[in-house]
Amino acid sequence: MKPGCISCQSKIKLKNITQIESLFPFDGAVRIDNYGYSGTLIWIARNHPELYPLACDDCITNRLVLLGNPSKQKYGMDDIPHLIHFDKNFTCRKCGEEFQFSKEEQQYWYEVLNFYIYSQPVHCKPCNKEIKTAIKLNTELSESLKEGKPTSESELLRIAEIYELMGKTAKMKSYLKAARKVRKQNEAGQ
Repeated sequence: MKPGCISCQSKIKLKNITQIESLFPFDGAVRIDNYGYSGTLIWIARNHPELYPLACDDCITNRLVLLGNPSKQKYGMDDIPHLIHFDKNFTCRKCGEEFQFSKEEQQYWYEVLNFYIYSQPVHCKPCNKEIKTAIKLNTELSESLKEGKPTSESELLRIAEIYELMGKTAKMKSYLKAARKVRKQNEAGQ
């Protein structure tokens, strides 16, 4: 049984993986042998399709999959770089919903940001945005409180707003009360 294209499922033959073969040589697990690069790829794809998913030249040309660039990827000598990028589905650890890790995102992660090739997203975009916002708010809150409790009305109001966004209403009310107290003191002093 010959391995199939990850996109169109057509049988992969030596003559229709010329674009993938153009990526060789690279310093990875696959090295030239008696069969040449194509023969080695076919053998690996046939026996271990999870290691080297392949795509035919037509699917790469039509951008149904993206050709990888191992020279821009971060991997070890015994690792197998991504020769192609194709859409993959994952389940979000936070909300449990399925989300897509697109081929374009993969290319950006592995070849621009230079994430290690085994890195994968664990959260969907909305959950990831929510997590980043929480981290940003936490950092801002820490910066605001590192010198002790602020004394200006605007700082107290911002801290109250942050606590409201975090869903901590008791803390929010405490800082709103402190801000009102500062406002009254300022008004009385004028």
